[in-house]
Amino acid sequence: KPGGLLVVSARNPKDFNPAQMVMRPAGMAESTIRPGHLISFWDEARLRKTFSDDFDNLEFIEGSEIESVKNPVPSYFTILVARKKLTP
Repeated sequence: KPGGLLVVSARNPKDFNPAQMVMRPAGMAESTIRPGHLISFWDEARLRKTFSDDFDNLEFIEGSEIESVKNPVPSYFTILVARKKLTP
C-alpha cells in the first residue's frame, strides 16, 4: 500500500569470511563448509538500487550478531527501513 513501511534485513559484505567462503559473481559467496550453500550480500548501494524506484525515505542501519552457537563469530547485517511511495 502507498505509505506502507518496508523493513528488510540482509547480510552485509563485511560478513564475507575468506576462511569459510568463496566469492562468486553478483554479490554472492559460496560456503566452503556447506558446498552449494550460496550467501547473498547486500550493501547500501545494492539495496538502494533495488528498492528506490518504489520506496523513499530509505534509512540504513548496520549491526552484527553472533552467527550461531557452533560458529560464534560476528555476522554482519544491514537493515533497510523505507516507505512505499505515495505516487508511482
